Amino acid sequence: MKPVLLKSVSDSQAAGPEHAELDGFLPESSSQPPAAAPEKRNRAGVVVVALVCLLAAGAITGLWLRASSITAKPITGSLRVESDPLGADVLIDGTAHGKTPLTLALAVGQHQVVVQQGGKTQQLAVTVERETATVHHISWPAELDGDRRGMTVGSLRVVTEPASAARVSVDGVDRGATPLTLSDLAPGEHDVIVRSQGGVHRRAVIIERGATASLVFSTTAEGVSSGWLSATTDTPLQIFEGGKLIGSTESDRIMLPVGDHSFEFANDSLGFRVTRAVKIVAGQTATLALQLPRAPISVNAVPWAQVWIDGQPLGETPIGNVMQTIGSHQLIFRHPELGERRVTAVVTLSQTTRVAIDMRKQ
Repeated sequence: MKPVLLKSVSDSQAAGPEHAELDGFLPESSSQPPAAAPEKRNRAGVVVVALVCLLAAGAITGLWLRASSITAKPITGSLRVESDPLGADVLIDGTAHGKTPLTLALAVGQHQVVVQQGGKTQQLAVTVERETATVHHISWPAELDGDRRGMTVGSLRVVTEPASAARVSVDGVDRGATPLTLSDLAPGEHDVIVRSQGGVHRRAVIIERGATASLVFSTTAEGVSSGWLSATTDTPLQIFEGGKLIGSTESDRIMLPVGDHSFEFANDSLGFRVTRAVKIVAGQTATLALQLPRAPISVNAVPWAQVWIDGQPLGETPIGNVMQTIGSHQLIFRHPELGERRVTAVVTLSQTTRVAIDMRKQ
């Protein structure tokens, strides 16, 4: 057998292209043509290059997907802030976002919302939920003479036991988190829903003009039985427990957790406060009729007049120190020649109420 001529790669490269064919020199005894070995190596090289390209493409795609997942913002809910009147400034998590009415897309979770109207500010802890539109309505009633607004709307106080930030919706509109007081509800029946970790609780409440209704919800998972309080009196009184306002005697009844309670009934304008102990029984209504104290009223007219109070004859003026129940009373003054006058007098505990009129003046 003839010796095989071998040449190193470096020698072949140095020899130039005219000598490159010596690299494939085979011995005479070989049955394969000289070009067979280079063709196999070329095919193998193509396969290797293709695999490398596929692996590189996969790696680049994986990196792009990971980068996209890192940079994507989880905005899956919306928040709308309304106010009455319009044009209040809205700050969310310390950043100003514009004026009401305002609708924003926000990441799910807790956000701190501040609404400012002139010198008035309200702060809300808002939870934005996935694919859910959350609406908050802020109301600053305009200043009206004689509390005329109180004659057209009523208020609702919603609290939870134990205290927690449960979501409250009224007639299908989200109004905020407990403890919550709403002062812009039209008189009539309203549907109230409270959502908490303990579940969804639903109640119907009747709102009266100028009155504050109160609802207390149990938000524990196992639930706490509730009953009601119905307090009646001739003059409206606010009802407090533990220093917190829970309603008024103008409400038909107030839902409360079962157990022993100590309520304070008050009307500061009349100088009246009284405390009563009440036991609330599950599923039952505890009724309480409050007798208001009496205080003196003195009545006079020039030149003179016959006087009626709440439709009952009181006598002829001057009339001094007649005891009447505290609160508002209607007085009628009649003179055979000077006609009739009507006056509303408020009897209080703080001082003797004195009413004097001149029948000669129209």
